[in-house]
Amino acid sequence: MNEQKKKERLERKARKRQEEQERQKENEAHLTSYINREQFNMLYESIDEINKKITDHSVVVDELEQKLLQVNRKRRERLRKKKQSSSAAVS
Repeated sequence: MNEQKKKERLERKARKRQEEQERQKENEAHLTSYINREQFNMLYESIDEINKKITDHSVVVDELEQKLLQVNRKRRERLRKKKQSSSAAVS
């Protein structure tokens, strides 16, 4: 008899716990996920900072690309002159 009452009590307790968890999930499902103004400003500043870093990096990459193109042009020009001078010396 005591065992049966104990079992029923445990089952009721488990059922109540389960129902409470389901209610909690339902309540949380209705909550909106808005952020406050302070959080928005912080995120906006972070994004702005990241965009500035990306822009600065792009400028550096563009400068490096221009330098590389210039070096390649000079190298081609030097090779062309070298070929011309060696072909003129052979003739």
